[in-house]
Amino acid sequence: VPDHYNLQSFSCNNVTSNVEDGNLLSRFANLTSLNISKSQVADDMFDKWVSSSVCELGKLKRFIAVSSGNLKDNGLDRLTQCCPDLRELAVSQSDVSDASLSRFLSTRTRLTRLGLYNCNNITTDPLSIIVEHKLHSRFKWLDVSRCTAMKEAAPLVRLLSQCHRLKRLLVEQNQAFTTEALVAVKQVALNLYVLDMQDTPADPVQLVRIVPTCPLLRVLVTTPGTGNR
Repeated sequence: VPDHYNLQSFSCNNVTSNVEDGNLLSRFANLTSLNISKSQVADDMFDKWVSSSVCELGKLKRFIAVSSGNLKDNGLDRLTQCCPDLRELAVSQSDVSDASLSRFLSTRTRLTRLGLYNCNNITTDPLSIIVEHKLHSRFKWLDVSRCTAMKEAAPLVRLLSQCHRLKRLLVEQNQAFTTEALVAVKQVALNLYVLDMQDTPADPVQLVRIVPTCPLLRVLVTTPGTGNR
């Protein structure tokens, strides 16, 4: 691969790689966006692969890893340390902890996207940091679908009530998305474009009051959930 030092965006799908290949990305020092989808890197190697790659990518603003392997605390901590301007983070099926995610969020100043699809070690506690550090002023995208450890609604309610630029909210099968959380969406609905609340405890009847306040809403996914309404 030739040295393309001015490359700013790199996307790869169905990649097979070993951790030794991490130095490939070190050629792209000006990279601002890295999207790795459906890689075939073994779960126990993916975290090492990320850890060995990102410290050469100090300008990175966007890191997306969907169905790509198990990102753990070490990998996320390296992203936190080495990519100070990272403002979009989306990972799935990863074992990152509340502590590691909290460290990441505590150092962000321009966070616009957080995706934690099926990350089952994460509770709603780190979401409070987004409000405490006033990151919600830029926040546009939240995906906490299928995060089974998220039970407490209060941090999610607090966040949703203040994210006035929120465009995409994905909370499928998230038990913290209660009726109170759904009502909080009404306060930020002006820019909401996508809402997926499938199989949540929120009472879908509340949508009758909320949908009219969402002039930009184009995608709505809902089914009756279980639990408190």
